[in-house]
Amino acid sequence: MFGCRSRDVLVGLALVGFTTAACGDDIPDVAAAGSTGLPPGQVDSTTGNAMGDDDDDDDDDAPTSGGSSETGFDPPAPECGNGFVEGDEQCDDGNRTDDDTCNNVCQVPCGLDIATVVLPPTNESVIDASFVAATPNGGSVVAGLLREITTDQRGNEQIEDDVVQVLSFDPAGRPLWTTTVENPLGDLDVAGLAVDDAGDVVIGATADDPDGTQGVAVVKLAAADGAEVWRHTFDGTSPGEDDPATGVALTPEQDVVVVGQTRVGDGDDDVWVRKLAAADGTEIWTTTYSGAGNGSFSTDDGGPVAVDGEGNIWVLALEYVDFDSQPPVLLRFAADGGPAEVTASQMLPGTAQDYFLIDLEGAEQGAFGIYGRDLGALLEIRLVRWDGEGVETWAIDNESVAIAENGSDWRIEGVAPQGDEVLVAGTVDNDVTIADTVWQEVWVARLTADGTERCRSQYRGDEMGLLPPSIVAADAAVATDGQGLVSGLQTAEGDTALWLGRFRAQ
Repeated sequence: MFGCRSRDVLVGLALVGFTTAACGDDIPDVAAAGSTGLPPGQVDSTTGNAMGDDDDDDDDDAPTSGGSSETGFDPPAPECGNGFVEGDEQCDDGNRTDDDTCNNVCQVPCGLDIATVVLPPTNESVIDASFVAATPNGGSVVAGLLREITTDQRGNEQIEDDVVQVLSFDPAGRPLWTTTVENPLGDLDVAGLAVDDAGDVVIGATADDPDGTQGVAVVKLAAADGAEVWRHTFDGTSPGEDDPATGVALTPEQDVVVVGQTRVGDGDDDVWVRKLAAADGTEIWTTTYSGAGNGSFSTDDGGPVAVDGEGNIWVLALEYVDFDSQPPVLLRFAADGGPAEVTASQMLPGTAQDYFLIDLEGAEQGAFGIYGRDLGALLEIRLVRWDGEGVETWAIDNESVAIAENGSDWRIEGVAPQGDEVLVAGTVDNDVTIADTVWQEVWVARLTADGTERCRSQYRGDEMGLLPPSIVAADAAVATDGQGLVSGLQTAEGDTALWLGRFRAQ
């Protein structure tokens, strides 16, 4: 099942130019594949090598006669395990051991296989890849928000309404189609993405309403070309109040579950859950959740949603406790609706109770979720595994694992179950190599059923100047071939681009 995440800031993408590259490196101090070194609208496809070697097929220096070099002998054939990175190798640690940081075919375990970069329509435009999902054909779909900005010759800036754009890619990272989902009344901000067994795409979004407030829009797109199949909208009963979407997921029957929040009275917001028919988007049932509140306030916020293998619907929400506390609460709803059957508060010890929600994904039983809180000097982010009754079975946070060495800042941005394993992805700040400089890199890890790390890699983009580009992960999924999918944003010398990576399962 596909779950979704809630985002405070969502910006989008446009298929104007793109680059795909096989992985050149997953080692932090070495340049790797993928860049935005193209003007908007230009398309290029390149393959990178380990150790920054971009001389893939250049034969200018090859011997012209006798089959040997000017030194009188041919160089030895590349060999994994000799301690030198050669040919298609990503690493070479001088051995053929398969369970260390460089495997027995000289590839980085869990390392990047393919990177795709999509440029915005103009340098001024804002772009991102907020969500990613796998497709049945082995490819992937990315959804984000595009804010197209143009400047004329007199310096007048034109900013278009925010629109959701959806891109479909084949297993090699090449785009198949792109489509734009618009709101004629104003902005449309993506809040969730799911793909059904037929390859049709469902997005949940927050839409501007005629009265200047916000409502929910759910749109289904055809697998073949992204054409709109149906659209479902919702606006709450309280005039002049916002009712935003926060997530979308699919049931085993391919019906759609959308989550948001709705204003039901002064100082009273409820978590809102609605199930829609797969065929036409008509309402099947609607339910809400309201916390106990405190005094005259009960402002509960919706969040990401997921469906487990048994059809139970899980929602990670924020429940109002008091003015200073709004901790996460895990909710479980039955497939046929009704009130929440399980409510499990996630409040952590301490005085800091300023929480935010990141991701939620369904397991065969129960769910995986990511949430965090602001501790002032740093962010505490937790990845939690809950069983079918909402009981925490294990968790990973800043205290239990060091995703990045040397004390660098790191975040968990996405989780995706795959059988007994879990793919986890995020972003790390690299501030070690060059003093007083910081850029972001993507990391991925594979965890076993009990949360033990099996392999981990960290990816840095091609250096385009003094510093490499920053790549910030946004979401994660698992492709049908087991490869990890990570969507995100690449920023290089002030220019932004959508970034999509495929990471090996081994």
